[in-house]
Amino acid sequence: MFSRILIKLIDEAIFPALAIFVARLGSSIFLAQYYGVEYSLGVSGFVYNNQADFIFVNSYSTLVVIAVVGVGLLYNLTKSHLFHETHVDPSLAARLHSFRVSRFIQTSFDLYSQGVVWLSYSFLVLFASIAMTYFDLLHTWVLWVSVAATFIGTYLFIIDVERELLVGNTASEITEEVVLKIDDGGLVE
Repeated sequence: MFSRILIKLIDEAIFPALAIFVARLGSSIFLAQYYGVEYSLGVSGFVYNNQADFIFVNSYSTLVVIAVVGVGLLYNLTKSHLFHETHVDPSLAARLHSFRVSRFIQTSFDLYSQGVVWLSYSFLVLFASIAMTYFDLLHTWVLWVSVAATFIGTYLFIIDVERELLVGNTASEITEEVVLKIDDGGLVE
């Protein structure tokens, strides 16, 4: 039997995978058409006339994929910072309820499962960029963009997780019961 977390992660991974696939395929075709790069599409995939054309299309196509993953991760982090049920601003929550769009307020389980999936794809693109750069199939600057995007996304995700842990600790401190006794000499805890 699959665990609830594994099923949720698989479910959350479908849309990002499709978005990345469409971005990679679409940008490769668009870039080749726009810049007049000759290619053929066969059983082995895209075949370019020379290596320089391949590196050009591959580099910018990878950059588009990095952008798609970055936008997905940024969207998730924005939701996590603004619409997280544990620390959503009460006035914003009231407005969302009045507009009948309270579904924007999400649980930690939903937000973090989405965030882990987008972050995993970010690391996957990073490792693929490292391999392609090693074999001289990608411009080095694209690798550094991937490193920066992955580092920033990871950092922001960790900040949000720490914020969630801080909110959890504050809530447990608030619910702690304190009994004050009044003696003749003053207050005694």
